[in-house]
Amino acid sequence: MNPPSPADDLVLLGEAQLLDDQVEDAELSFLQATRLDPENRNAALGLGHALVARGDFSDALLQFVKLVERDPNDAEAQAGILECLGVKPLAASYPADAAPVLAPPPRVSG
Repeated sequence: MNPPSPADDLVLLGEAQLLDDQVEDAELSFLQATRLDPENRNAALGLGHALVARGDFSDALLQFVKLVERDPNDAEAQAGILECLGVKPLAASYPADAAPVLAPPPRVSG
């Protein structure tokens, strides 16, 4: 296993900063990581999340779209796109104990 690169260290720092609500610092860490390693998926994903946290949905959307262009199956980037567009996943729309039940209509006898 390879040791973490400087870009990976910055990604870890950015993730910790985001968790601590240091959004601007996190954005800078992710930006530095993407400059060091433009192909670093986690840096680009983190930058997208930092931009969302700052309320910059248009730039965040661009980050997530770039990731999906690289890998159309990137579920996290796809979720980021949906978040930027204000779309909630269906499962998030219902409490876990109140999932909708689809039942056939009642039968009418006669």
